[in-house]
Amino acid sequence: MAIVDDGWGAGVEGPVPNSAIISGSPGAPAASGSSAVSGVAGSSGESARAAVSRPQQKAQRRKPRRVPQPKCPIRFGEPCTACQPGTSGPDDCQLVDLVMGDPELHERMLDMNRRMREKRRAERAERAEREQRAEAAEKLGR
Repeated sequence: MAIVDDGWGAGVEGPVPNSAIISGSPGAPAASGSSAVSGVAGSSGESARAAVSRPQQKAQRRKPRRVPQPKCPIRFGEPCTACQPGTSGPDDCQLVDLVMGDPELHERMLDMNRRMREKRRAERAERAEREQRAEAAEKLGR
């Protein structure tokens, strides 16, 4: 068993599969003179990333993309959970159509959203004030 560079900077213990050596995958040591296996005699000191092409290096560094999640217009700040059977989001939700089509329900929803925004704004202001007080106390304590 040897410690093998997995291409992300963390070592993985295990045998090096032949298919990985041939394919040149990020977890495989380079097929040329450099080796990603630690402690192997004759390694030139290069990392496995040096043997990987630039586009592959960029792909390794790139963070996984976040898939945008539609927000529910009825429940403020929450993602759409497709609570109505057969819907794929707020676009074809019968509840959203009902609330947006009825002026009284729509006004009530806007009022609930307004109150929720004010509550969150107050919570953020309170948290910022607490942090400022903690910083001031820390400065005085030094």
